[in-house]
Amino acid sequence: MKWWYWLASGLLLIGIIALSFQMARFSLFPTKEEELIQFEDDIGEGVYGIFFIPGNATTQDVIQVRQQVENGAWKRIKSFPGYNSLEGYQALDNGVQLILNDTGYVKNEPDTLFVFFGGE
Repeated sequence: MKWWYWLASGLLLIGIIALSFQMARFSLFPTKEEELIQFEDDIGEGVYGIFFIPGNATTQDVIQVRQQVENGAWKRIKSFPGYNSLEGYQALDNGVQLILNDTGYVKNEPDTLFVFFGGE
């Protein structure tokens, strides 16, 4: 066989390996969560955060309320699927008041929701 055949075959093999490597590392639905706000409850017993997790082809946008635990990790308290905008919040003695909205396809009025901490 001619030398150009071996060269073309080698380049094709390298191309296939490189493409396979890229496809193995590719994430079809990346989700980058964003911390919107961090606060302490009014009685100073916990640190809480409000996070936005964007949706994709198979999931909805989600706003989550989380509590920071001892090791610095976050524990999910409550999820609100279908919302993508935090328009306001107010920390309460035993929870938080959220004003959430879905600014997607149509103009919606914001919803006021409450999350109570401590098992209520």
